[in-house]
Amino acid sequence: LNAKYQSSQKALRELEARTGGRRSFLGDLEDEMENGKELLKEQRGEVAALKEQLQQQLDLMKNHMETKLGKQERKWQKKMQHMTQEHASEIKKLNNALETTSKSQ
Repeated sequence: LNAKYQSSQKALRELEARTGGRRSFLGDLEDEMENGKELLKEQRGEVAALKEQLQQQLDLMKNHMETKLGKQERKWQKKMQHMTQEHASEIKKLNNALETTSKSQ
């Protein structure tokens, strides 16, 4: 019986050494600093996740805008090319008309 008591006392001392002292029997006490640190850690994780999500959305929008601007640029290039060709054709017609009128005089 004495050996059993000594064994349980030894186990109790080891437990107290691990937990930092005797229990108060008031229930589980929570350290506000630890709770604050844990909450801060969670919030930092959430902020990091939101930041990553925003970065992904930003990248997606950037790619979309680059595609849209590229299409618009090609459209304007085609229009400029068409107008340049049309202008050259009109200049050629006017020069031909001028030559024709110059020869007939």
